[in-house]
Amino acid sequence: IHALRTERPVHVMLVGERADAAGRGAAFEAGADDFLAWPCEPAELLARATLHVRHRHAVANVARLESEGSPAAECLATLIEEQARGIIVARTMTAHALATLAERRDAETGEHLERMRDYAVAIAEELGRESAYAGLIDGTFIEQLHHAAPLHDIGKVAIPDAILRRPGHLSPEQFEIMKTHAEAGARVLEAILGLEVDGGVTDEVSFMPMAVAIARSHHERWDGGGYPDGLAAHAI
Repeated sequence: IHALRTERPVHVMLVGERADAAGRGAAFEAGADDFLAWPCEPAELLARATLHVRHRHAVANVARLESEGSPAAECLATLIEEQARGIIVARTMTAHALATLAERRDAETGEHLERMRDYAVAIAEELGRESAYAGLIDGTFIEQLHHAAPLHDIGKVAIPDAILRRPGHLSPEQFEIMKTHAEAGARVLEAILGLEVDGGVTDEVSFMPMAVAIARSHHERWDGGGYPDGLAAHAI
């Protein structure tokens, strides 16, 4: 890796089976910029690669600005902006990879994520024609919903296979465990983008606050009989 870098600067991501601390440490000591445990989800690999490509482009842009005589502060600001955007996009792709993984583990068949997205958008578009929702549901809302809805069941990654893939009805005890996927999903999405720390998100992922709300509340029921918060009617 070091010999490769002496010829020209490159980003190196190692993919290997040794995902423990020692294995990762050896990879970084050898000069790797990133390490991904094998086997891995293709979408996660793509997300990580996208992040490094964006970093490479940011460095190239800074070099270009410097060659054009731009102030050092401006160069640094450009680098920071590009890096932040790349991290956010990579994290968002990771979120979708997790959602896809959750769907694959589920016993349900078919393109469930896409169906739920299309149903949600169709309902929202119809509601947007009513005066009561005219100020809430606009083109931006529909676009954000289109991106957010497929993440609704992301919390199922935290549910054991014995329950998630069980054929037939769940026992009351198993159902209580299954119900925790709503809160777990909201926590996963909050952690991915650091919403609690940053207090906001950029335009690229402005749908994520809606995704958090959907993940938490998509099993609430109109009469208050849903979960996890027992919300009713417009409170949902």
